[in-house]
Amino acid sequence: MQSLLKTLSAFIGGLGADPTKTPKILGPHVPKYMEEANIEFLRDAVQYPMETRTVEKVNIDPSLI
Repeated sequence: MQSLLKTLSAFIGGLGADPTKTPKILGPHVPKYMEEANIEFLRDAVQYPMETRTVEKVNIDPSLI
């Protein structure tokens, strides 16, 4: 049961398309618990330690999309 809950925490959450119409836990984002569960899986099961890096905004010309 513990393994099932741990697996679900890596995939459940952040559902929905409109943040104004969905509860915060289901809004279109990656919740912190989901981020941590995925990082833990990569570290423990695949032996891939994720490195923290800064996130920078990138401006992309809409005509290139």
